[in-house]
Amino acid sequence: MDATQIFEIHVQREGRWTIDRTAEGQDDAESQARTLLRGKGITAVKVVREVVNGAMSRETVVFEQTSQSGSAGRIAVGEIEEAPDCQTPEDLFALQGRSTINRLFRAYLDKTGITATEAMHDFRELKRAIDADTLMVSAIGKVATLQAKGREDLTVNQRRDELFGFVDQVLARAKEASDMKLPSIKKAGFEPTVVELLDSRGENGSYLARVCMTRELVQERNFFGKMLQTIDWIEPTGDTRALALSDGFLADTAANPTVIQDLMGLQPDLISALGSIVELSLGAYQAEDGGNDPQSPAAVAGRLNTLMAEGGFPDTRHVLIDRVCRGLDSKSPLIKGDPDKQVEAFRGFVTKVIDSSDDLVGGGAMAQALTTRQSRIINKGGLAGLKEATGRMLPMFSEPVQKASYLLSLKDSRIGQDLSD
Repeated sequence: MDATQIFEIHVQREGRWTIDRTAEGQDDAESQARTLLRGKGITAVKVVREVVNGAMSRETVVFEQTSQSGSAGRIAVGEIEEAPDCQTPEDLFALQGRSTINRLFRAYLDKTGITATEAMHDFRELKRAIDADTLMVSAIGKVATLQAKGREDLTVNQRRDELFGFVDQVLARAKEASDMKLPSIKKAGFEPTVVELLDSRGENGSYLARVCMTRELVQERNFFGKMLQTIDWIEPTGDTRALALSDGFLADTAANPTVIQDLMGLQPDLISALGSIVELSLGAYQAEDGGNDPQSPAAVAGRLNTLMAEGGFPDTRHVLIDRVCRGLDSKSPLIKGDPDKQVEAFRGFVTKVIDSSDDLVGGGAMAQALTTRQSRIINKGGLAGLKEATGRMLPMFSEPVQKASYLLSLKDSRIGQDLSD
């Protein structure tokens, strides 16, 4: 039996969604939805495509729009310039997938006090995020548009359907886990719980271990508290698999900007803050004395610095360096006051982003951020400005191997492709 399509037009009044009418085609449905949005009391509209094939049916939101007057208080989806091309639902749990989720849902996650990993492993929290007005629809639409751009083998609607399918599978898995009786970290301890699940549950062990960690952390709605709890778990742990799992949770808390501000304390300017974060990522940060309180921000910064020095936390390091790159790429001044001091401060910062092997910390992303900031310092835009900025960057590296590392890293970046054309 051939599948049939029905396009339902939903309207929202006083926070409640109702089906207003149906249409035969998507273009007609979207047009009618826009007209309805101008109606009195209607704050949002959406078009739901229902595909019916025999006894089976699937609904997908293919269009949504909110009226300007009804948008007050709504949680906005964050801006992204690119998104990893996830091939399976499992890819959403990986670093790139979580990083994209963190940017898209930053406002929502901050408001609800949960991390991206927690949201995907706790059934109630994930269901709540899916039902949060048009948040999920907007985020998936934004990702689908980016990923389908310039491709002849994939349309936005196709990719959107695939991504909704991924969300459905993640939700079903979280629902199944929510009904399971799993060991309690609070009762059995972190390492014993994780090791038991990894050893006894096969391929599903890693996922279920994350569920157990989520069950504890989701009760703490403060991101600093989540980081503290994760560090408390990590410090006495010797199992490398358990440490690798905890890295994802630690990285998610580090993605919250207020946590980093708490750890770093009051900084005199942007360049000092960015330099401190680089040092923290390398385990070279000199934290203030936390006194006798191991839970104070200064003490936690010192404890995290020790963990970073020991290595084994690549996701957390990536998140910290990503924050540095975004700070460099912003239009905020590095320091206040004399422009000449900006140059001096920038030169001092560059010495911090070379590690003990003379490699550029952060690779292509850091090389691009440095070059972009340099072009802003010399106040020259476009390709010519980037080329001049590259030339001015080289003398800031003291060793030939450092210069080579910078150039090779820049070649791998997005702007590096433009410079090589």
